[in-house]
Amino acid sequence: MVKLTINNIKCRFKVELPINYKNKIKSLADFVSIRQTGNIVILRTETAVYIVFSACFVNVTGIKSIDQIQTAIEEFLYLFELKDQNIPFIIDNISAHTKIDQTNYDYNITDYANRLTIRYNGLILRNNLKFPSISVLLSQGTIVLFRSGKINCVGIKTISDICYFE
Repeated sequence: MVKLTINNIKCRFKVELPINYKNKIKSLADFVSIRQTGNIVILRTETAVYIVFSACFVNVTGIKSIDQIQTAIEEFLYLFELKDQNIPFIIDNISAHTKIDQTNYDYNITDYANRLTIRYNGLILRNNLKFPSISVLLSQGTIVLFRSGKINCVGIKTISDICYFE
């Protein structure tokens, strides 16, 4: 395939927040965008978006590279004045995109999807009434092909899976 560009990485981690973490969140209002809904607090910084659940689970999104994950976790620890610690994280989803230059060769979305399905042992899904594309489900993620030549890859869990698509 071609080189993919990462759009977004969504990961999660668990951290023990101080008992008064809601007061700390209020004090951050001058530095970050804050939205609160029930037991969920959303903090938006220039680095990432943090979705904080009252059970001390944190989802992080808006990250553009694997290297930024650790930076985002360190920023979160800094915001809550937590000591530096080695926080394990889990990548839930990587989404990436590319575009095929259709001027160089004849691009037929159906033929391309069929070739991908055979090559990677995938499954084709079509629902052109709701979404004008062809999706190819693979064990490493889903490839969404558009007639314009744009290709989105979603549901990727590791960097090696991105390399699998390239």
